[in-house]
Amino acid sequence: MDHIFVELNPIRLIMKYIRIVFLVVLFFVACHSLKKNQTVNHSEDFNQFYYRFHTDSIYQLERIKFPLEGRRYDNDEEIRWSRKNWQQLKYTVYEVDTNQYKVEFDATDTLVFERIYIPNSGFDFQCKYKLIDGRWFLVYCMDQNL
Repeated sequence: MDHIFVELNPIRLIMKYIRIVFLVVLFFVACHSLKKNQTVNHSEDFNQFYYRFHTDSIYQLERIKFPLEGRRYDNDEEIRWSRKNWQQLKYTVYEVDTNQYKVEFDATDTLVFERIYIPNSGFDFQCKYKLIDGRWFLVYCMDQNL
């Protein structure tokens, strides 16, 4: 009867176990990396932002991207918005007297546009809010009162 002899080389056994451990660790690192790269949508709710934006002056300044695009036009004067000359927005489009003013409001998941105006009067107020890194910011404001 032939005997089958298995060579039990301790170095080969250790190398085999090291390869197995390495593959297991690599598998877990790859799974963790995939999980980390999956973006979870934790975007700020626009309505909550919008209410706080109009009621909290400090929060409002924090959520304006200065230098702000747009201008303020008052009679013949054109003024660029800055932190120093910014006038707090206190009223939402929901509070506007629609018997006196026309209101436009258009929203997507990442951009909100509002316009309050009186046709053929020279009064026109527009704002754009944009979702940036999951947070809403005012990125444009035009206030015209000619």
